[in-house]
Amino acid sequence: MGWRARSFAGIIVLLLMSALAAVPAGAQGVGAIGGTLTDPSGAVLPGVTVTLDSAEGTIGGNQQTVTNERGAYQFTRLVPGRYTVKGELMGFRQAAEENLIVNADATTRADLKLEVGRLEEGIVVKGESPLVDTTSTLNQVVLSREILDTLPGRNDLWSLGRVTPGMVYANYDVGGTNATEQGRAIVHGSDANENGYLVDGMDVSYTGPSLGITMLYFNPYMFEQLNYQTSSRAADQASAGMSYNMVTKSGANAFHGSTMFNGTQRGWVSDNVDPAIRSQLLSTVPPRVLALNPNLKPGQDILELWDAAVPFRDRSSRTSCGL
Repeated sequence: MGWRARSFAGIIVLLLMSALAAVPAGAQGVGAIGGTLTDPSGAVLPGVTVTLDSAEGTIGGNQQTVTNERGAYQFTRLVPGRYTVKGELMGFRQAAEENLIVNADATTRADLKLEVGRLEEGIVVKGESPLVDTTSTLNQVVLSREILDTLPGRNDLWSLGRVTPGMVYANYDVGGTNATEQGRAIVHGSDANENGYLVDGMDVSYTGPSLGITMLYFNPYMFEQLNYQTSSRAADQASAGMSYNMVTKSGANAFHGSTMFNGTQRGWVSDNVDPAIRSQLLSTVPPRVLALNPNLKPGQDILELWDAAVPFRDRSSRTSCGL
């Protein structure tokens, strides 16, 4: 084998090793549910059949496992959504916890206590998932689809981060004048150049001269949730800024969706620049420029801006359509 062939083979091996090593380390836009099953005395119960069901019919949401010798179980790589966990063991009543909310890059804890009795009987606990993930130090703010649908200007993926504590944007989007132009965020005084942008855990940050941005324009209705990770992030995000993880929608067993249409034009935009402010702003413009543009109007001016989208879910894939 010549040196060229050996070099080429070495490169292929290195690429394969890098790809395999990167799979378990990186965030994938998925979460987990875990917990412990005990009897009324608090003793752990090994061998309990634990069933996972998705309240939304999410693909991959129906699974089964068995608790180990410590009475513990875990369901990993779950698409964000709502789930139900049920435990069954001969000689004990069924126990279930409903409405468990799973977020990306976080583990939801669901501990069940099985009471002595017939298997046909059962106890169902209903309630929201705990707000604190005790298995991780990751600090992130999650904007779910339900929250996003209630916010004004939800078609602007960048300005939505203003609702996150500790996050400050360098620009101001007044009346939609910035449209989809990206605003750079500063978190706890960090350098905006060190921000990272991810889709389902895959880094899509721009690697050119302008750091801390992404050069992609996304359909805002293709995402199930937006995760702003501000501190204690994973080792593969080794920068001091924010990681903005956008989690795409998942397929489900039902077809449903919604439509959106908004817009504006010049006649619908108000102007609060009075003559005094206008004169002050124009005083910085060279006289030669004013002579060529006597009707120069300071500030931005919207001519027309229209946006429409038809987001939907289907039964087999992660899909969203926008116009």
